[in-house]
Amino acid sequence: MNNFVLKNVNIFDNDLRIKTIKYFVIKNGSISYIGNDYDEKEENVIDCQNKLLSKPFCDYHFHFPGSKLFDLFGLNLVNCDSLADYDKIFEQSKDNFDIIRGFGWDIDLLKNIFSNSVLTPLQYLDKWFPNKPAIIFSLDFHSCWCNSIALKLLEKEKINCDFYDNEIPFGYECILHENIATKIFNNKIFGFNDSEIKKAILESQKELFSMGITEIFSLMFIGVSYFNMLRLLKELDNEKLLKLKIHYAYTIDVNEPFDSISKNIQESFLYESEKLHFESIKVYIDGVVDNHSAYLQEKYNDLDSFGYSICDYDKLANVISRLKSYNLSVHIHAIGDAAVKMATKILKDCSNTNKPNIIAHIQLCDKETMKLMADNNIFACLQPFWFYRDKKSINIDRLRLGDRVKNIYPAKSLLDCGVKLLFGSDNPATTNYAPLKGLRLASNQFEDNENIPFLEAYKAYCVGIYNGEDFCFKEGENASFILLDNNFWENESDILMTCVCGQFEYVKK
Repeated sequence: MNNFVLKNVNIFDNDLRIKTIKYFVIKNGSISYIGNDYDEKEENVIDCQNKLLSKPFCDYHFHFPGSKLFDLFGLNLVNCDSLADYDKIFEQSKDNFDIIRGFGWDIDLLKNIFSNSVLTPLQYLDKWFPNKPAIIFSLDFHSCWCNSIALKLLEKEKINCDFYDNEIPFGYECILHENIATKIFNNKIFGFNDSEIKKAILESQKELFSMGITEIFSLMFIGVSYFNMLRLLKELDNEKLLKLKIHYAYTIDVNEPFDSISKNIQESFLYESEKLHFESIKVYIDGVVDNHSAYLQEKYNDLDSFGYSICDYDKLANVISRLKSYNLSVHIHAIGDAAVKMATKILKDCSNTNKPNIIAHIQLCDKETMKLMADNNIFACLQPFWFYRDKKSINIDRLRLGDRVKNIYPAKSLLDCGVKLLFGSDNPATTNYAPLKGLRLASNQFEDNENIPFLEAYKAYCVGIYNGEDFCFKEGENASFILLDNNFWENESDILMTCVCGQFEYVKK
């Protein structure tokens, strides 16, 4: 349905004030008229009963296709809090797949479990899966828990990686660390097949539309190698099945020869289309607070360490300087305050692009760095789902950071310093990623007092904020919108409909 009239709607103006209009007219997938004077001789008239019509949402940090591959063709262990939870899922799934592929285990949970268990992690997986390979990734996909059959098969396939035993007892037997995910997803035996990946893409797209999300920035694909995913997305786009706009990024390794980086970047441009946009270069500077790999300016409270930087400053600065001609934004993973400071300095001194650069996560940041980010139009991409932490998470943060935990996830401080905010989910690290939920988490009062006004949080989710677009609708632009209850910022509510270029992709039943 490309031609229709929405009657009696509330819309935002550019200052996010709400006004009522009588007619919102769509013709050929574009907005043809917004106002109160229109000849209502139209077959398709939808009375919206003064509900709120808004531009849709963008998830600015999403690892497509999220958890869908594991929901459909593997195991999702994100909600497991005990060995009994693992037992239940393993019992249900042990006969469902020839290869057990999963993700979602938590480092501290496994540490507690296997510190008190008579079985090692290897023995436990071998008990459940004695006759088939089992490979189960951690929540952040940086570590992989394997059984004996999988380890032998990985060796046969020449997929090698260091064992990891820093925080999980007996991890040296079966926990493979760093870079293992890419190697496994590239492998024909262990990786998901094309039909599985396409089904997961379409199912994830459907779920995103139900949350009012019509665009995502995908920072590394999950479960699929980079170019294979681009190939499959392009195929779906050619088949007119891809309706979601995807901004994708190429992740660089500063130790990779520059000719190789340049070649892969040039190839990445070949997959662009109306729905697929090659947007940015992705870089990792540090790890995470939980395992002491976030890079801090002061030492951890529970370890004689500052964490560390994954990449050398001079090498990274040199690579980013040499990539200027491609006019790509730089999207940097930086969690600790030392990492954020390093990222900001590199972007200030080395990047020259028409597109804004982004620093993602930012759990700690000093005021001087915030002001430098604001002065150089560097966006902060935060995940509001992590602003609220349960007692377990707070205790881990306090153990690692001490009093610095009071300023963790500094949304308000960044905003007060003039830094532009973007919000994302980091799905599948965050599974419940609906923007309407994220808006409440960002604006509610929590322990660290870093909450921000609701409408400022709303801006951080809006489609187009990254490009400096207006929040109000304009005649002539594509008819993409969501419909919500008027009081959605006061009460729990759902997306009522999502329209993309004049086509209703989701309508609440």
